[in-house]
Amino acid sequence: MSEGIVTRTNQERRQRGLTALIPEERLRRIACAHSRDMLRRDFMRHKNPDGELPGDRVAKHHRRLIGGAGENLWSRTGRMAIHPEALADTIITQWMESPPHRKNILRRSFSHLGVCTMRKDDRILGTQVFAQVRAYLETSLPRTAPAGGNLVAPIGQTFPPDATIAKYNFWDPRHEVSVTPPRLFADTLQLPDT
Repeated sequence: MSEGIVTRTNQERRQRGLTALIPEERLRRIACAHSRDMLRRDFMRHKNPDGELPGDRVAKHHRRLIGGAGENLWSRTGRMAIHPEALADTIITQWMESPPHRKNILRRSFSHLGVCTMRKDDRILGTQVFAQVRAYLETSLPRTAPAGGNLVAPIGQTFPPDATIAKYNFWDPRHEVSVTPPRLFADTLQLPDT
């Protein structure tokens, strides 16, 4: 069913002259983890009980992606005797009839997609995780970095392939953004001591 949702999502985009979204395994795993969490802790929201939003989950679990994220959720409870392809059509139709969900499906800036459907008893969930990928780092960012240490994060593949990364944004301890031009960094990046 998840593949059917990807196919139908891209059909909706192509019909409007938009590029197809690239299916991405790591985004699919993030979608599945959120679906599993919603079933386990019995909630149905973009913000989980820990306060994490879709962008937080992508940043936490996709340590190479530079870009933004969005998410669509769908849920149905009750007995369903419906073929997976027909259910994928139903899910996409309902999302396209909902302005916020439609906006995510048709957002020009989104380039990648992960989809997961999951069932528990008589409840089924569908989760789409969208990403606006600007670039991938060559290696994953570490979860922690030692105080005073160096962090090297070379940029690998960009989207589109001929894109130039124009600026990097870092948040300082006072939550003011500092923008620097692209270059090899010899600057100091202070990370919070957590």
